[in-house]
Amino acid sequence: MKIYKAQVRWGDSFQELADCWREKGFCETIQSANQLSWLEDDNPAGLVLLHEYDRCDLWKEKSDFRDPSNYRKALFANELAAGHSPWIYWPRHIRAVTEILKEGILSYEERDHHSMFVGAAENPIQYVNRTKFDWRLAVDHFDFSVNLFSKQPHKYSNLDFLKLIRRARFGLSLEGYGPKCQRDIEYMANGVVPVFTWDTFNDYHN
Repeated sequence: MKIYKAQVRWGDSFQELADCWREKGFCETIQSANQLSWLEDDNPAGLVLLHEYDRCDLWKEKSDFRDPSNYRKALFANELAAGHSPWIYWPRHIRAVTEILKEGILSYEERDHHSMFVGAAENPIQYVNRTKFDWRLAVDHFDFSVNLFSKQPHKYSNLDFLKLIRRARFGLSLEGYGPKCQRDIEYMANGVVPVFTWDTFNDYHN
């Protein structure tokens, strides 16, 4: 099996996950010829499109990506294009999550925060999604920074962020750039119960 990794400017998220799969011997990884990732297996019907983006903007802009003759199936990790299938989702930094889990998961009694939200607004969409209400009233620990278009938008390193959220019993889930947020997966990986708002993607069970 081969994964053609999209030509993107980041190396985390699905790009990192594909490398982890390769290291485990699950697949080969090859540079994609375009901005999307693809799966090639032995199925003669063609490739599987792996849409790793938060939103479908690129999908809507590139008509050749929507041409069904180019693939046999399209899987979407976050925002779902009509008529296609949902896919898996992942933490932003898979290796960091894996490493911190070696320390074990804290018990309910060991967690010193009842509820928490730690995050930032990196772009206007996140800002709008996360400032509709005064969420400080909803959790015990609220740590939110606005750093629009900053090269270093986050207050904490990813490892420090994970060490902080794992101290919570419940974690507030707010929309990110897309309807889902990688924080939700990081919550669950660390034994934090995600609390979804009515605007947040809350259909994981399906």
